[in-house]
Amino acid sequence: MSEYKWQFRDENGYWIDYGNVSSGNDLDCRVTASSVTIEREFAKNPNSKIQISSLEHNYTLDFTTMKQTNLKTQVTRDVRRVKDPFRCVVNFHRHMSPEITEITPEDGEYTRALQLLKPTSPNFNLHSLFKINNHYLETAFENKRAQLQHQNPTVQYEVKWLFHGTSSSNVTSIADGNIDWRLHGSKTGQLYGRGAYFASQASESRRYGDTVFICNDLVGLTTTGDSNTIKPPKDEYKRPFDTTVNDTANPYIFVKFNSQEYYPVYYALF
Repeated sequence: MSEYKWQFRDENGYWIDYGNVSSGNDLDCRVTASSVTIEREFAKNPNSKIQISSLEHNYTLDFTTMKQTNLKTQVTRDVRRVKDPFRCVVNFHRHMSPEITEITPEDGEYTRALQLLKPTSPNFNLHSLFKINNHYLETAFENKRAQLQHQNPTVQYEVKWLFHGTSSSNVTSIADGNIDWRLHGSKTGQLYGRGAYFASQASESRRYGDTVFICNDLVGLTTTGDSNTIKPPKDEYKRPFDTTVNDTANPYIFVKFNSQEYYPVYYALF
């Protein structure tokens, strides 16, 4: 599979992968050609033009000028070919398991993790602390952060330390493949949306199991969620919200819908 993907700049200035719906959410204008198909044609002749289409329109994609032109309206869109970070690291991920290391009071990492836990869980008896090194998840997170910041330069994509509570039986799968609410949380309720739940207080997360993960989260734009939220809505500027919360004025519950926007760094066993 190619390490490249193809994108077009839509009517709102967002870069959209070919095969996906633009930010205007017009299904009839979704191009049926995928990045794989376009890359295959590009490999045959990088100086050619190809014909692509949607349900309503036909287009010319010119590899030389990197422009897509609507044959009916003559509207042009910028096109780009970019490295797909998730395909680039897939082989690395297949051959590299995450490193899980127990950290002790003599380690600087132990002090750091304890400083994150203790202010909001002072009365729990800590059994042990572990550090997770999963370069695949961290790379995906950093690339997603850069993508979001490029798309929405006026939004502050703060990286926030948040907690996720679960059973110790889920440690291995989370360290390897991240938190998946369908596997690690669907039975605990979906009051603020159908996603992965995080809390700003470790004591809140401790209620859901004997293990608390300390995670890096991209919070971004927030809105109040409810049990019917499958995907966050858009704001008044048509920017999709990144996170739903219990209360936008003073949130302590955060729900994430994209697993590239968080990853576990430490976990504590109680």
